[in-house]
Amino acid sequence: MSDEVPARTTADERFASEFVLKLLKKRLFSSPAAFELTLGKHVASLGRGKAGTTWQREVADYSDDYADDDQYESETDDAVGSASQALSSLSQEERKLLRQLSDFAAIFRATS
Repeated sequence: MSDEVPARTTADERFASEFVLKLLKKRLFSSPAAFELTLGKHVASLGRGKAGTTWQREVADYSDDYADDDQYESETDDAVGSASQALSSLSQEERKLLRQLSDFAAIFRATS
């Protein structure tokens, strides 16, 4: 997974992209199932164009320090969904890469 954000992005998209990439990395190191869930939310929310700065507040309020796993999962899901909505539509190549990542995540989850 590359840390490179395409040059065509706005500052907001760069921020959202970097947040999602960082969170996906954390989730990948946590477990294949966690990565698969987070990637699924990201893919489902991509490019919906959330208006205003609502998504920025949700991301800024995000914390990965929760005593309750269910609350952590819910907050992570909300933050990824919000940030992903701020991103532009994907190119054909980007869609292909996300499908491959989703397939790999499903395989690794099933074998772990």
